[in-house]
Amino acid sequence: MNIRFECDSYVLVVRDGIELTIDADYEIYANQYTLRLVDENTALEYGEERLQLLEGASYNYELTDGYTLEEIPKTVKQNRRSKNRGRITPGIYVGRLPLKITDGNGSEIDFALEVRSVKTEY
Repeated sequence: MNIRFECDSYVLVVRDGIELTIDADYEIYANQYTLRLVDENTALEYGEERLQLLEGASYNYELTDGYTLEEIPKTVKQNRRSKNRGRITPGIYVGRLPLKITDGNGSEIDFALEVRSVKTEY
């Protein structure tokens, strides 16, 4: 998965023509950066996802028009007016966060983000 940084947001190119943009409400939370991109070798070494969120922080997301992020109770919530937008709030969840993108035709794309603990030094 290709990931780039644009204007305080990370853009994940999930597949050709499908992008997921994520930005945090706050750059710093609990004295740590809320969004972190680790290099591929480090992610492989530790068995983690490259794009990492922080436990307790909240994030806005936007998908390419025509795609939605499947809701997860108390964690992923779609915007009522624009289903391709919403919020990710991991709360106290830490670890690999599996997510699913769907389109209007029933196609699904599985991927994941990592949620770091605020109590762990990285």
